[in-house]
Amino acid sequence: MDLALITLQRASDILALRFDQVKDDSLFVIQQKTRKHDTGYLKIGMNPELQALISRCRDNTPSPLVIHRVPLHKLKTKVGHWTQVAYPTLQRDFDKARTDCGLFTGWEKGTLPTFHEIRALGIKNYQDQGIDPQHLAGHASAQMTKNYDSRHEDIRWVEVNLSG
Repeated sequence: MDLALITLQRASDILALRFDQVKDDSLFVIQQKTRKHDTGYLKIGMNPELQALISRCRDNTPSPLVIHRVPLHKLKTKVGHWTQVAYPTLQRDFDKARTDCGLFTGWEKGTLPTFHEIRALGIKNYQDQGIDPQHLAGHASAQMTKNYDSRHEDIRWVEVNLSG
């Protein structure tokens, strides 16, 4: 979740991140969805927060993937690498963490936040800091970035002059 919030990457791109994509104090990301538009090749400068986060992901599991796990049982189908986390597993574990935190008790199923909404929160956080998140999010247009930001509680008033 922290990786999604800081890097604004889609779940599929986070699950595909490899440790060898960190080099020269940067994180190199090839976004699966937008590489066809030439907006999906990112060189993200490593700040101390991102560096610490990636370091936290290193453990004794021999995995090239930043987000990884040791499967509980032998997999019948390979995802890519035997330690790779599949999207349904990510979503299931996110749903469990969301439930376990107790903040959303009583919410109807369709109104609960999803893993994908972490991107929207990250976009809002960067905009609040005066940082344009469009390229980091891999959006081809500013309008797409604005769509992600439009659901947050801050009202950005648009002034309309009705006198001629």
